[in-house]
Amino acid sequence: MKRHYHYKIILFLVAIFLTNITLISQKPPKTQEELAAYMKDLQRKSDSMLNAMKKKGAEKEKNKKDITSSSKKQTSGTSESTTLPELDSVKVKSLPKKTLSPAELKSYLNNLYSQLCTKLPPGAVSSAKSIAAKLNNDPAKLESAALMGWQNGADDEALLLITKAATESNDGLLLANTGGLLDIFGWSEKAIPVLRTLVSQAPKNVIALNNLGQAYTALGMLDSAMYYFSRCLSLSSQHPEANSTAGYIELKRGNKEKAQAYFENSIRGSFNLAAYVGFATIYKNNKDKLKIAHLIEPKVKRPEYFNQFKYKPSRQCTNVSEAETVRAKFDAYKKMLQAETRKFDMLMKEAEQAMGKNWAEEFNKKTMEAVMKGESYMRPFQVMGSILSAEAELGYRKDMSDLEKFNMENRAQYSQLETEYKAAYERMMKSGPHDCAKENELKNKYLEQFAQLNVEWQSRNMLVENKYIDDLLYWCYFSATDLNDYRHRFYFWVKNYLYKVSGLSQIKILEPCKETEPGEIEEPVPAELKEFDCPAELEIGFAVGKLTMNCEKFSFKAGELIIFKFENQFKGKRQTTISLGGGVGFDATEKIGSVKAGFSTGMDMSAYLTFDGWGNLTDGGMSYAANAGIGVDFSAGERIKFKRNLGYMGAETGWRFGINSGLNFTTPGDLKEKPESR
Repeated sequence: MKRHYHYKIILFLVAIFLTNITLISQKPPKTQEELAAYMKDLQRKSDSMLNAMKKKGAEKEKNKKDITSSSKKQTSGTSESTTLPELDSVKVKSLPKKTLSPAELKSYLNNLYSQLCTKLPPGAVSSAKSIAAKLNNDPAKLESAALMGWQNGADDEALLLITKAATESNDGLLLANTGGLLDIFGWSEKAIPVLRTLVSQAPKNVIALNNLGQAYTALGMLDSAMYYFSRCLSLSSQHPEANSTAGYIELKRGNKEKAQAYFENSIRGSFNLAAYVGFATIYKNNKDKLKIAHLIEPKVKRPEYFNQFKYKPSRQCTNVSEAETVRAKFDAYKKMLQAETRKFDMLMKEAEQAMGKNWAEEFNKKTMEAVMKGESYMRPFQVMGSILSAEAELGYRKDMSDLEKFNMENRAQYSQLETEYKAAYERMMKSGPHDCAKENELKNKYLEQFAQLNVEWQSRNMLVENKYIDDLLYWCYFSATDLNDYRHRFYFWVKNYLYKVSGLSQIKILEPCKETEPGEIEEPVPAELKEFDCPAELEIGFAVGKLTMNCEKFSFKAGELIIFKFENQFKGKRQTTISLGGGVGFDATEKIGSVKAGFSTGMDMSAYLTFDGWGNLTDGGMSYAANAGIGVDFSAGERIKFKRNLGYMGAETGWRFGINSGLNFTTPGDLKEKPESR
């Protein structure tokens, strides 16, 4: 039940700090210089507010009598720092030697009330007597008025009203509260006789036992205090205040393990800043262990604000046969993620606009004004929520930082695997006749490895995302300054989650190779009119050379005695062949589209080199060819029928030997008439 002016300052600065640290976490400065400037400005504002509060408090204290001021400065210290009061021998000697009887207690309280009326400010005394008269000196009503006055900063009136109520009743709770307020307002030596008498009559009154322990602590009688705290905790093991002050006593004695146990039990019972500060004192050099979520979480039952499990990454492709299905599902999944991310981004921006540009400064100003007026300036559980929000965020960022090395190694392995697959695929394509079964087997082998790396990468990262998202979304409601601030924080973390999931959503898909079955080849339709296979085809001979170009290849032949040939294929294996050799020939043919006419003859022997589409040498060797032809040629599928006596006659013979392709022959034949096309 410790509440003092300095305690208010602590809470105020905690609110200021946690509000601004939230800004830092969501909008971090880009450089160290910006961060230093931001923190300097924050410190300046905090110092200004603190000085204003101290000045206001000093003015208030100055208007009171010296005896009152000095008495209110006497506290147990458990709410302000880790330093406990030293033994006050003068006040200890003033304590009654025996426990008072009920009659003696009543007389003691009447005398105490009279003393307070002479020592407290006349205005407060007059106000308290007026209130008591209006309430007909009803003990229950006087007690309620006293507690209300205490909550609203009317300390003197509260003390007079609660003492007056105690003179009119022997109710145990009323007497326990009387002793508690006397201790809070610095009259601990006056509280002890009341509480000790009550405990003798009601040994299981937990409130009285705790208040008595707090009063002994204020006088520096730590052994007596621990005796009553032990009795209190035997009846209520998680009593927040008894555990907290007992923790400070053990901390002063050097028993950190015992102190930690008391602080943890205090927070388990109910979060309080005094216990948290004591707990933090133990771990001031080890921030990683300064965590209290595990003490509070067991009593928390979260509603489902956001179902993160419906956004889990799409499944991987492990076989070419499922490529089409996986691609369709993945495309739909990415489209859904993008839509969700845009939706929450818009909601976050709307909340940010509702907050305004200077919302943090305005909050700090309103908080200081409320403190100066003695009004409530923090939302319920805001300090606890801010601590747990910060704890969750720091844990999240640390775990993500710890994953950086793994992520880099995993993605490097993935990139290396892609390089390995491309090399293996190229070797297979150059090794000989194409085989779809072998190609698919190779693709499936690498698909499984790609999938394994992606799944491991996704699962490790999603484990961290899902570990913290519930805490980040739940506690931001309590830590927020108002509803708009809460909405902004909530949408920020949802958007961050969806953004991370989207980045992790990667799959590797390799299209299957399909063999063309004989039955799948389109049979030519017997019709007079048929589209040409290639809409553009050109062949021109110029005595010592020849140029050929169509949809499949481009070739050029030139020279007399020394002959140079160049051919580049546009389809199939996309090979380029260069040859150089000797021979003779004459070519005066021309071909446009499907019509070829003229005369040609020749013979040559050449050495050749063949390169694939990537510029790699794939074959080389020697070739020999001889040819002759004369007449007019019409390719199959011509649109117009010609007479039979128009035709083209020709023949070609030769051989070709390649290092990789082996020996191939062109069947020789005599000049003969080409059959009429139908």
